[in-house]
Amino acid sequence: MSEVPISCCAGSFRAPTKDADLLGARSPTGPIIRLDELPAPLAAAIRDVALTYGLSEQWLNLGPRALLELPLPEGFEDRLDPEDYGALRVWFAGTFDLVCFKLWAAADHWPSIDRHFNDLLAIGPTRDELLDAARWTRGRDPSPGYRSLLVAVLLRLGIEDAEDVLDA
Repeated sequence: MSEVPISCCAGSFRAPTKDADLLGARSPTGPIIRLDELPAPLAAAIRDVALTYGLSEQWLNLGPRALLELPLPEGFEDRLDPEDYGALRVWFAGTFDLVCFKLWAAADHWPSIDRHFNDLLAIGPTRDELLDAARWTRGRDPSPGYRSLLVAVLLRLGIEDAEDVLDA
């Protein structure tokens, strides 16, 4: 099988979406490699699907590639789940990783309750998953301003002692 090794920031939860985000290419040894543009065969296939199904040509995009500028959640590569679509293999991010990415985005967009916050509700993370994800996001943005947004999101998600346990 000819393989286009990509990693997708989609996950196992099912929620309506207008697009799917690609994180980058998965190297043969496992790490994710940032892509600044899609490989030509993949870009052509994306255009074909968009034309066939009346979708935006951005239905599959490299939007989250900036996530690779700092470390991904520990164990990210181990949680990737492969799915084959003909000659295309897509590695889907694990649920915990999606919680990390969605929590970071939800806090970044707060106080707007947008698709990232709603995706978190759809995923249904546990308290421990939310707190571990919150600590990962703090490693990406340790500023006091971000912390206050993050605490607000966690409070809205039912973590009533977020202020006290976040940095524990």
